[in-house]
Amino acid sequence: MVSEGKTGRAMFSFITEVVGLTAEQFEEYRAVPGAQDVLPIVAATLPREAEALTSVDLSGLAAGVSVPVLLLLGATSPSWADDITRVLAAALTDAEIVILPDNGHAAVNSAPDLVVSELEHFFDRK
Repeated sequence: MVSEGKTGRAMFSFITEVVGLTAEQFEEYRAVPGAQDVLPIVAATLPREAEALTSVDLSGLAAGVSVPVLLLLGATSPSWADDITRVLAAALTDAEIVILPDNGHAAVNSAPDLVVSELEHFFDRK
C-alpha cells in the first residue's frame, strides 16, 4: 500500500489489523492535532519496521539482557502481543509480566496513570 502511495490506508491497516485498535480508536488518533504530520514518517518507516520484525531474533537478543525487565501487557492486546511478551519473558533472566486490565496495546495512551503506577511500583522494588 505504501509503495502504491496509499500511506493513510497502510497506516489504518497496520493499526487495526496488526496493533488491534478499532476503527473508532484510529479515528480518535487521527483527530489529534498534528496527526497528519505522521503520514510521511509512516511511509518511510513502516516497510523497514515490518522487515525488521520478521527477521529479528528476539529471544537471542533478550538472552543477553542482564538487568530486571518489566513487560507490560494489555489484557485486551492482540494475541501476537501476548505471544511475544511471553517469549521475551522466557528468554530474559529477570522478567516480570504485568497485565494491564481493561487495556490493549495502546495503554500508554488509554491509561497513562496505570502505566506510570506500574513503572513506579517496579522501580520501587528494584
